[in-house]
Amino acid sequence: MHSSLRPRSRHIAALIVALAATGASAGCSSPVTPSRQASGSTTTQIPPGGQTTTSTTSTTAVASSLPIMGQYTDGPTYQPHYVLDLTATTSSTLAGTISFVYQDGRTSTVLTFSGTASSGSAQLTTAPGARLVDVTYTTQSIDLESCTKYLEYATTPSSCTFTYSAASSTTTTG
Repeated sequence: MHSSLRPRSRHIAALIVALAATGASAGCSSPVTPSRQASGSTTTQIPPGGQTTTSTTSTTAVASSLPIMGQYTDGPTYQPHYVLDLTATTSSTLAGTISFVYQDGRTSTVLTFSGTASSGSAQLTTAPGARLVDVTYTTQSIDLESCTKYLEYATTPSSCTFTYSAASSTTTTG
């Protein structure tokens, strides 16, 4: 049986059993008393008076608070820009590289980084140089604090904001 039909089948089977056991007619219902249930479970309750009530619970997965893993850019692809390639090594650790993409498409790795992330901020350690970098982030944006001090071609504060780029890909040549 198709897995998406199983919760409905259990729901129908529970309703039939409850109706048969109480002799209640279809269409009768009363408010359901809240109860703790596992996600996707079906509960049939028979309150006083013999009326049958049925409820089904479901949950929605909570998205991770970490940024989406992948490539982030600080400018358009047709201009020289930085690319931040982000990976996660654990649920609270960020790691990756920052490369510069020249106008002719050549790339050069500028630094690597790793650090601990929590609730929209992180502190990263870079290599080379072992610089500590404060970062704020959302799921699709990463802001490097004061990046104009350590990224040679970042000349304005807006250059320190990297936006997720699903279509971006580069080849690092070192």
